[in-house]
Amino acid sequence: MKKYTIAALLLFSLTLAHAQLEIGVKAGFNGSKPSTDGFGDTTISNLSLKSGSGSQFGLTFAYPFTKQFAVQAEVLYSFLNASATTSVLIADVDVKVKTQYLNAPVLFKYTLRPGAALQPYFAAGPHFSYINKGIGDVTVTIPFAGTTKQEVNMADSNWKDTKRLDIGITAMAGVSYQLGPGKITADFRYNHGLTDTDKTESNYKNRNWMFNLGYAYTLGKKD
Repeated sequence: MKKYTIAALLLFSLTLAHAQLEIGVKAGFNGSKPSTDGFGDTTISNLSLKSGSGSQFGLTFAYPFTKQFAVQAEVLYSFLNASATTSVLIADVDVKVKTQYLNAPVLFKYTLRPGAALQPYFAAGPHFSYINKGIGDVTVTIPFAGTTKQEVNMADSNWKDTKRLDIGITAMAGVSYQLGPGKITADFRYNHGLTDTDKTESNYKNRNWMFNLGYAYTLGKKD
């Protein structure tokens, strides 16, 4: 058993020696404006959705198949916020939703001008997101009766109304610039959620954009 373990470690080391695995870190800010038909089991025709801002940070791993084509996997922790307003009879309702997601996009990347100091690139692929925390702040205002506020924590109901796994499509454009032993990266992306994450009749789907700055370094043998 020991000799097989040593052989596997040697094979892994040789693979790394000839590979050019790129690892990096990135962080940035985002904007979210989900698509939804209402709250819970109530469909609301006069629902007004508003964008919310948040942030994200994480790690990137890229493996090139050629000088221009690569697959890039990322692990990002994202803070996504959004809000909505509506009126029900004489009451005004304001809802602010704050969520935290663990995102794992797998992107197929195409780089222009390989070998140059400044390299534009494009990428697209699926993303898999898992909600870790979700809080809704609901404010109801009734004329002459005052205002009531309530905080709804999705975890308190054991996520019974929420699908925790969200699958979608990501499209990204960016640029990298060689600096020191690695390179600075900047990218802008759009995430289009395909999963209705609400188990009720609201038809809630995530829509958000992200801007990131990062730094990446290539491990392994370089040409």
